[in-house]
Order: sequence, then structure tokens, then C-alpha cells
Amino acid sequence: MYLEDVNSVVCEESITLDEFLDLAAKILRRGGVEETVDIDVRSRKVIRNSKLCATLKKLGVKYIPASRGAPEKLFTSLEDLGFFDEIRPSNYRVFRDTEELLYRNWPTPLVRLKNLSSNGKVLWVKLEGFNPWSMSVKDRIGWYMYRDAIRRYGREDLGLLVESTSTNTGLAIAAMCAIHRSKLKAFIPSTVSHTGEFLLKVFGVDVVRSPKPLTVELIDEVEEVARREGAVHLNQFYNDANFEVHLRYTAKELEIQIKEAGISPKAIIGGLGTSGHISAIAFYFKNRFKELTSSPP
Repeated sequence: MYLEDVNSVVCEESITLDEFLDLAAKILRRGGVEETVDIDVRSRKVIRNSKLCATLKKLGVKYIPASRGAPEKLFTSLEDLGFFDEIRPSNYRVFRDTEELLYRNWPTPLVRLKNLSSNGKVLWVKLEGFNPWSMSVKDRIGWYMYRDAIRRYGREDLGLLVESTSTNTGLAIAAMCAIHRSKLKAFIPSTVSHTGEFLLKVFGVDVVRSPKPLTVELIDEVEEVARREGAVHLNQFYNDANFEVHLRYTAKELEIQIKEAGISPKAIIGGLGTSGHISAIAFYFKNRFKELTSSPP
């Protein structure tokens, strides 16, 4: 067995969301993987255990446990796979562009609120307002959905994008469009404030205000516009990247931060939008700490 750089390995076989969740849950519960991935030396393609390879890539490991000839039954911990390596901010706060400012500025701070901690209960909050574009948790999904689209379409300039948004996700996507020279047309419901509409326009967005009150009610309309105009519809409501970015980054950050703070949380509370962050954090913590005290075989 040896450790292979994750970026040099090609996992050709596709994996469904259900398959990914099943494998990811097992890996998080065990704190590692129990077998290797068989890799062809010349092509770097995975011959066996391709779905395991794809799952590890989505979880953000640095290394893949590899073997040649056949998979080996051998436990490798998440720490040995570099599971936490990408959750490291820039030491000297120097960033090459505003996209790097986003992801290399993570983890966002975790801070104790003294005045709101009483009766034996201590409140800690994760300050997602430190994200630079929308100053919200939505920057994470705007960045990751756009990055996933770059991978799927094979180009950075995605041309015209269309999205239904109530402001924050639109601001995040607009920032990525500005960085990669694309254009966003945002469809907003009637309930969005004029301030939100103004901010989107400041970010260079073509804004279309709908008489419908809910963002989710605009999805079919936006999908039709995407088909008619040949645009890319990231669709935050049905995009798996919305969940994956929080599983790969936000949840890991929280684990590292609560360990640093020396706390054992009794509950994690979050506001709900498209719910990618809270569903990913719930999935992560329910699985990661379920069998953490047991020893690997």
C-alpha cells in the first residue's frame, strides 16, 4: 500500500448521491477507509474501487490509499489521508485574487458570546459574515457550484448564467462571474428588498423581478430561460454541490474549531434557506462522532 496524490488519480466511474452518502457515512464513522484503491500505473486510472476513490475526492482528502494489482484490506485513517489539510488559512493574509480570499480565509471564526451564555449553557457562533462577497454562508455554495460547473463544462468562462435568488447566492455567483468573465441574470421574487436588488446590480447582475413571492417558485421559469437562451442554470435548490461544499469544508472547520475550544456541543443551530449547510453539518456530525471512540481493526 502507498499514498497517491489525489490530483493525479482518475476516478472514471460516476457515483450517485445515494452511493456517495452511503460510502461517506461509513468512512466518517470509522474515521478512515478499510481498503485501498487499485490504480493502473501508466494511465493513473482506478481499476477497482472507483466509487471509493470518487467519494474520497468529494470529501477533500489529500491522498488516496493505493495499491497495484488488487485492492488490499488495510485501514488508513482520515488524518493519514490529509483529510484536514485544506482547512488551513493563509498565515500572512496574502491572496492572489478575491476567489482565493474566500477559500483560503477559512475557517471563518468561531467565537463565544459571553453575554448570551448563562444557566450552564454556553453559546458559540460561527461568523459566516467574514465571507467576502455576500458576507454570508452562501458564498460557499456560489463558489463551489461555479467550480463544479467549470469541471463539468471544461471551461472557466461559462458565458451566461441564470439563477433564482433572494440576494446572497446571487451575489456569490456574480462574484465568480466577475472573476471568470461570465455574466449572471438573476430572477428575484417580489419579496426581495430594494437594497438586495441594488446590490445585485452593483455586482453587474441583470436583475429580473418576479411578481411571485418565493424564490423556489421561480425555478421552472428560470429553467425555461436557460433552455431558450443557452445559459447555464446552477440551480442551488437541486445542486448536490450545495451539500458537498459544506460537508467538505464547513463541517470539517467546525470539528477542528470545537476541538481547539475544548467543547463538546449539545446542539448545532442554523438558519434554513436551501438547507445545504445544516443538512451537511448534521450528516457529518451524526456519522463522524458515532463510532469515534472505537478502535479500528
